[in-house]
Amino acid sequence: MLSAGIDVGAETTKAVVVDDRRVLAFSVVPSGWETPSSVRTAFNQALKEAGVEEKSITYIGTTGMGGKNTGLEAQYFTDSICNAKGALWSFPKARTVIDIGAEQSQAMTLDGEGRIVQYTRNDQCAAGAGAFLTEMASILELNIGDISRAALLSRNKTTINSTCTIFAESEVISLINEGSDKNDVARAVCDAVALKAAGLLQELKIEKEIIFIGGVAQNAVIADSLKSGIGQEIIVPQEPRLITAIGAARAALTK
Repeated sequence: MLSAGIDVGAETTKAVVVDDRRVLAFSVVPSGWETPSSVRTAFNQALKEAGVEEKSITYIGTTGMGGKNTGLEAQYFTDSICNAKGALWSFPKARTVIDIGAEQSQAMTLDGEGRIVQYTRNDQCAAGAGAFLTEMASILELNIGDISRAALLSRNKTTINSTCTIFAESEVISLINEGSDKNDVARAVCDAVALKAAGLLQELKIEKEIIFIGGVAQNAVIADSLKSGIGQEIIVPQEPRLITAIGAARAALTK
Protein backbone atom coordinates (compact mmCIF):
# COMPACT_ATOMS: atom_id res chain seq x y z
CA MET A 1 0.00 0.00 0.00
CA LEU A 2 1.36 3.40 -1.01
CA SER A 3 0.99 6.66 0.89
CA ALA A 4 2.33 10.15 0.34
CA GLY A 5 3.40 12.85 2.74
CA ILE A 6 3.76 16.55 2.03
CA ASP A 7 5.44 19.03 4.37
CA VAL A 8 4.83 22.65 3.37
CA GLY A 9 7.51 24.70 5.11
CA ALA A 10 8.33 28.38 5.01
CA GLU A 11 11.22 27.87 2.58
CA THR A 12 10.65 24.52 0.88
CA THR A 13 7.89 22.02 0.21
CA LYS A 14 8.83 18.37 0.60
CA ALA A 15 6.88 15.44 -0.87
CA VAL A 16 7.56 11.74 -0.34
CA VAL A 17 6.03 8.52 -1.62
CA VAL A 18 6.42 5.56 0.73
CA ASP A 19 5.35 1.94 0.94
CA ASP A 20 5.25 -0.16 4.09
CA ARG A 21 9.02 -0.44 4.29
CA ARG A 22 10.82 2.42 2.58
CA VAL A 23 10.77 5.78 0.85
CA LEU A 24 10.28 5.17 -2.87
CA ALA A 25 10.88 8.75 -4.00
CA PHE A 26 10.92 12.34 -2.84
CA SER A 27 10.99 15.89 -4.13
CA VAL A 28 11.97 19.23 -2.58
CA VAL A 29 10.88 22.51 -4.22
CA PRO A 30 10.74 26.16 -3.11
CA SER A 31 7.45 26.90 -1.33
CA GLY A 32 6.77 30.16 -3.17
CA TRP A 33 3.68 32.32 -2.80
CA GLU A 34 1.12 29.90 -4.29
CA THR A 35 1.07 26.95 -1.91
CA PRO A 36 -1.18 24.63 -4.00
CA SER A 37 1.09 25.16 -7.01
CA SER A 38 4.23 24.32 -5.04
CA VAL A 39 2.53 21.27 -3.51
CA ARG A 40 1.41 20.03 -6.92
CA THR A 41 4.91 20.47 -8.36
CA ALA A 42 6.55 18.59 -5.49
CA PHE A 43 3.91 15.84 -5.49
CA ASN A 44 4.08 15.31 -9.25
CA GLN A 45 7.88 15.13 -9.16
CA ALA A 46 7.79 12.56 -6.37
CA LEU A 47 5.20 10.48 -8.25
CA LYS A 48 7.33 10.60 -11.39
CA GLU A 49 10.48 9.56 -9.50
CA ALA A 50 8.57 6.69 -7.89
CA GLY A 51 7.17 5.60 -11.24
CA VAL A 52 3.60 5.52 -9.97
CA GLU A 53 0.34 7.29 -10.81
CA GLU A 54 -1.55 9.47 -8.38
CA LYS A 55 -4.50 7.06 -8.32
CA SER A 56 -2.24 4.39 -6.79
CA ILE A 57 -1.69 6.52 -3.68
CA THR A 58 -4.13 5.29 -1.04
CA TYR A 59 -3.52 7.96 1.61
CA ILE A 60 -2.03 11.45 1.60
CA GLY A 61 -0.94 13.27 4.73
CA THR A 62 0.02 16.95 4.88
CA THR A 63 1.69 19.11 7.49
CA GLY A 64 3.64 22.33 7.91
CA MET A 65 2.78 26.01 7.77
CA GLY A 66 0.84 25.57 4.52
CA GLY A 67 -0.34 22.03 5.15
CA LYS A 68 -4.01 22.99 5.30
CA ASN A 69 -3.91 24.74 1.92
CA THR A 70 -2.55 22.10 -0.46
CA GLY A 71 -5.41 21.70 -2.92
CA LEU A 72 -5.28 17.93 -2.41
CA GLU A 73 -7.70 15.42 -0.92
CA ALA A 74 -5.56 14.84 2.14
CA GLN A 75 -5.47 14.57 5.92
CA TYR A 76 -3.67 17.28 7.88
CA PHE A 77 -1.48 16.53 10.90
CA THR A 78 0.57 18.78 13.18
CA ASP A 79 4.30 18.93 12.56
CA SER A 80 5.03 17.55 16.04
CA ILE A 81 3.02 14.39 15.37
CA CYS A 82 4.71 14.01 11.98
CA ASN A 83 8.17 14.52 13.46
CA ALA A 84 7.50 11.79 16.00
CA LYS A 85 6.09 9.31 13.50
CA GLY A 86 8.72 10.05 10.86
CA ALA A 87 11.63 9.77 13.27
CA LEU A 88 10.44 6.52 14.83
CA TRP A 89 9.67 4.90 11.46
CA SER A 90 13.10 5.88 10.13
CA PHE A 91 14.94 5.10 13.38
CA PRO A 92 13.05 2.58 15.54
CA LYS A 93 15.25 3.37 18.54
CA ALA A 94 14.60 7.12 18.34
CA ARG A 95 13.59 8.57 21.70
CA THR A 96 14.56 12.26 21.35
CA VAL A 97 13.98 14.46 18.30
CA ILE A 98 15.30 17.98 17.67
CA ASP A 99 13.86 19.72 14.60
CA ILE A 100 15.21 23.04 13.30
CA GLY A 101 13.44 24.44 10.27
CA ALA A 102 13.38 27.80 8.57
CA GLU A 103 11.17 29.59 11.09
CA GLN A 104 11.02 27.52 14.26
CA SER A 105 12.69 24.88 16.39
CA GLN A 106 11.15 22.12 18.47
CA ALA A 107 12.33 19.23 20.58
CA MET A 108 10.54 16.21 22.00
CA THR A 109 11.01 12.84 23.63
CA LEU A 110 9.07 9.76 22.54
CA ASP A 111 8.05 6.44 24.00
CA GLY A 112 8.51 3.16 22.14
CA GLU A 113 5.16 3.61 20.36
CA GLY A 114 6.05 7.05 19.04
CA ARG A 115 3.85 8.94 21.48
CA ILE A 116 5.21 12.33 22.55
CA VAL A 117 6.22 12.29 26.22
CA GLN A 118 7.85 15.73 26.54
CA TYR A 119 7.73 18.67 24.16
CA THR A 120 9.14 22.17 23.84
CA ARG A 121 9.19 24.71 21.03
CA ASN A 122 10.91 27.98 20.22
CA ASP A 123 8.66 29.87 17.82
CA GLN A 124 8.52 33.37 19.29
CA CYS A 125 10.87 34.50 16.54
CA ALA A 126 13.31 32.98 14.06
CA ALA A 127 16.15 32.99 16.62
CA GLY A 128 18.21 29.85 16.26
CA ALA A 129 16.32 28.71 13.15
CA GLY A 130 17.09 28.64 9.44
CA ALA A 131 15.98 32.22 8.86
CA PHE A 132 18.63 33.36 11.34
CA LEU A 133 21.30 31.48 9.37
CA THR A 134 20.06 32.94 6.09
CA GLU A 135 20.23 36.49 7.45
CA MET A 136 23.70 36.01 8.93
CA ALA A 137 24.96 34.43 5.70
CA SER A 138 23.69 37.46 3.78
CA ILE A 139 25.62 39.83 6.05
CA LEU A 140 28.74 37.72 5.52
CA GLU A 141 28.09 37.79 1.75
CA LEU A 142 27.82 34.00 1.68
CA ASN A 143 25.22 31.67 0.21
CA ILE A 144 23.40 29.71 2.89
CA GLY A 145 25.07 26.52 1.66
CA ASP A 146 28.52 28.09 2.05
CA ILE A 147 28.26 29.09 5.71
CA SER A 148 29.08 25.57 6.90
CA ARG A 149 32.07 25.32 4.56
CA ALA A 150 33.34 28.69 5.76
CA ALA A 151 32.90 27.65 9.40
CA LEU A 152 35.00 24.54 8.81
CA LEU A 153 37.91 26.81 7.87
CA SER A 154 37.74 28.74 11.15
CA ARG A 155 40.97 28.87 13.15
CA ASN A 156 40.08 31.26 15.99
CA LYS A 157 37.29 31.14 18.55
CA THR A 158 34.75 33.94 18.17
CA THR A 159 31.46 34.24 20.02
CA ILE A 160 28.10 35.77 19.18
CA ASN A 161 26.24 36.40 22.42
CA SER A 162 22.75 36.88 20.99
CA THR A 163 20.62 34.65 18.77
CA CYS A 164 18.09 37.43 18.31
CA THR A 165 18.49 38.28 14.64
CA ILE A 166 18.49 42.04 15.19
CA PHE A 167 21.11 42.05 17.95
CA ALA A 168 23.19 39.31 16.33
CA GLU A 169 23.29 41.32 13.11
CA SER A 170 24.88 44.19 15.02
CA GLU A 171 27.40 41.84 16.60
CA VAL A 172 28.36 40.31 13.25
CA ILE A 173 28.80 43.73 11.65
CA SER A 174 30.94 44.83 14.59
CA LEU A 175 33.11 41.73 14.33
CA ILE A 176 33.64 42.34 10.62
CA ASN A 177 34.50 45.99 11.21
CA GLU A 178 36.99 44.95 13.88
CA GLY A 179 38.76 42.76 11.34
CA SER A 180 37.57 39.32 12.45
CA ASP A 181 38.06 36.60 9.87
CA LYS A 182 34.87 35.78 7.96
CA ASN A 183 35.36 32.06 8.59
CA ASP A 184 35.58 32.66 12.34
CA VAL A 185 32.38 34.68 12.30
CA ALA A 186 30.65 31.96 10.27
CA ARG A 187 31.68 29.45 12.92
CA ALA A 188 30.34 31.73 15.66
CA VAL A 189 26.99 31.92 13.85
CA CYS A 190 26.78 28.12 13.61
CA ASP A 191 27.74 27.75 17.26
CA ALA A 192 25.03 30.23 18.27
CA VAL A 193 22.36 28.16 16.50
CA ALA A 194 23.67 24.96 18.11
CA LEU A 195 23.66 26.60 21.54
CA LYS A 196 20.01 27.55 21.09
CA ALA A 197 19.14 23.98 20.07
CA ALA A 198 21.07 22.56 23.02
CA GLY A 199 19.06 24.82 25.30
CA LEU A 200 15.82 23.39 23.94
CA LEU A 201 17.03 19.83 24.45
CA GLN A 202 18.17 20.56 27.97
CA GLU A 203 14.59 21.49 28.87
CA LEU A 204 13.80 17.80 28.39
CA LYS A 205 14.98 14.59 29.95
CA ILE A 206 17.08 13.54 26.95
CA GLU A 207 16.97 9.87 26.01
CA LYS A 208 18.86 8.01 23.28
CA GLU A 209 18.75 7.78 20.31
CA ILE A 210 18.77 11.50 19.55
CA ILE A 211 17.70 12.38 16.00
CA PHE A 212 18.44 15.81 14.47
CA ILE A 213 16.06 16.71 11.63
CA GLY A 214 14.99 19.70 9.54
CA GLY A 215 16.85 21.77 6.96
CA VAL A 216 19.37 23.14 9.46
CA ALA A 217 20.49 19.59 10.27
CA GLN A 218 22.23 19.58 6.89
CA ASN A 219 24.81 21.96 8.38
CA ALA A 220 27.54 19.61 9.63
CA VAL A 221 29.16 22.28 11.81
CA ILE A 222 25.91 22.91 13.69
CA ALA A 223 25.38 19.17 14.12
CA ASP A 224 28.88 18.74 15.52
CA SER A 225 28.54 21.77 17.80
CA LEU A 226 25.19 20.51 19.07
CA LYS A 227 26.76 17.14 19.86
CA SER A 228 29.45 18.88 21.92
CA GLY A 229 26.89 21.14 23.58
CA ILE A 230 24.81 18.31 25.01
CA GLY A 231 27.70 15.87 25.44
CA GLN A 232 25.91 13.07 23.60
CA GLU A 233 25.92 11.46 20.18
CA ILE A 234 23.26 12.57 17.72
CA ILE A 235 22.07 11.00 14.48
CA VAL A 236 21.49 13.10 11.38
CA PRO A 237 19.43 11.30 8.70
CA GLN A 238 20.79 11.22 5.16
CA GLU A 239 17.91 13.52 4.15
CA PRO A 240 16.92 15.30 7.38
CA ARG A 241 14.46 17.59 5.57
CA LEU A 242 12.23 14.63 4.69
CA ILE A 243 11.49 13.15 8.11
CA THR A 244 8.43 15.33 8.75
CA ALA A 245 6.95 14.52 5.34
CA ILE A 246 7.58 10.84 5.97
CA GLY A 247 5.75 11.21 9.25
CA ALA A 248 2.80 12.81 7.46
CA ALA A 249 2.60 9.83 5.11
CA ARG A 250 2.77 7.40 8.03
CA ALA A 251 0.18 9.34 10.01
CA ALA A 252 -2.28 9.25 7.11
CA LEU A 253 -1.70 5.52 6.64
CA THR A 254 -2.15 4.56 10.28
CA LYS A 255 -4.95 6.94 11.34
